[in-house]
Amino acid sequence: MNVHVGSDVCGISVTADGLTQEGKAELIIGIVAHKEAQMTVIVAAEMLRQIVTRDFSAGVSHSEQIIDIEPILVGLKRQIPGILISK
Repeated sequence: MNVHVGSDVCGISVTADGLTQEGKAELIIGIVAHKEAQMTVIVAAEMLRQIVTRDFSAGVSHSEQIIDIEPILVGLKRQIPGILISK
């Protein structure tokens, strides 16, 4: 797929490094779709839902430490026809 400046195609690459019970882990997700603004709203809304409905300890956290990615991917798949998500 060729993507040109000014097209409505957007691509996102996310790499998350962390720890699981088994040790270090890495998750890489690639997303290609149309409707960048709608994708942004879906991601922001789900992140906000998770933040306001869960109980976190005090202090500073990075989003990858407290946000579950699966509900975000489910929302994107449900709302954006033709989205390509690879893990």
